[in-house]
Amino acid sequence: MAARIIRAAALVAAVACAGCEWPWRHDMADQPSPPASAGPRAPAQGSIALEQQGPFDRRLADSIANPLPSPQSHVPVGRALYGIYCVPCHGSTGAGVDGPVARYFPRVGDLRASDVQRHGDGWLYAVITSGTDLMPASGHELDPQERWAIVAFVRTLAP
Repeated sequence: MAARIIRAAALVAAVACAGCEWPWRHDMADQPSPPASAGPRAPAQGSIALEQQGPFDRRLADSIANPLPSPQSHVPVGRALYGIYCVPCHGSTGAGVDGPVARYFPRVGDLRASDVQRHGDGWLYAVITSGTDLMPASGHELDPQERWAIVAFVRTLAP
């Protein structure tokens, strides 16, 4: 009797598996895809165009301007992000001498200096994104809009 019940249960399970759409029966190859002539998808709403945002060489980036609409309105966000990511080494004034960990590292650049401020926005963005020999890259931690907001704030540090 028990063998009959087991065989019947196995038969019911086999029929159910054959006739139903179980999750393991779905495959990416079976999904619909747009035709090649459809072209690329439209960018997400609120996104910033990346055709000029790198990763690029900071030597070539001097001519790129901050693409944020009204960069001055993003200064408060840039100030907050600067306080989190930049103050430990560059300090609150950007001079690089009053940061809490500045004494443990080689002297960092003064962000207020004309040597830094003479560069274009794209150069600052590239440095934040890719880092330098003494500065870690933040491209993986900050999205493009956040990096541009920091650039907008660094511009306010100029004397």
